[in-house]
Amino acid sequence: MGAKVRITKRSDLSRINEVIHDYWFDLDDVTFDEATSMLEIRFSRPSVKTDAPASGWSLLRRVEVPYVESFLRIHHVRAWALEDTERIGSYDFNELRFDEGKQRIQITTGVPLNLSADIERMEVSVLVTDNVVKTEKRLAFFA
Repeated sequence: MGAKVRITKRSDLSRINEVIHDYWFDLDDVTFDEATSMLEIRFSRPSVKTDAPASGWSLLRRVEVPYVESFLRIHHVRAWALEDTERIGSYDFNELRFDEGKQRIQITTGVPLNLSADIERMEVSVLVTDNVVKTEKRLAFFA
């Protein structure tokens, strides 16, 4: 079973930022559903499960880390804008910022990208599924 974080207050945006910060998404995975007024960005993040198999004999071990399919969802979107000046295709989330005067959520990234959504009211969610989309081998310290 996956996990979901949902906020309806500007002051809670940090909870969303904690879940998405430094994870990568492709612009091909940004979609807008006009019927539901929802902007959705598919991305992957490491699974929170700790039962990854380890190999090696020292305190430094190679582990396989599963990455699971996840979705950032901005609800109640009136309009949205995307300007991709760098044209690299993949971007890392930095944070969501909210401009109260414009009722606009700006998605900031490490590489310049203009991605924003004008909203009727605040509702942002992140769904982290159990669907493994890739695995990466990493070195990890074990005590």
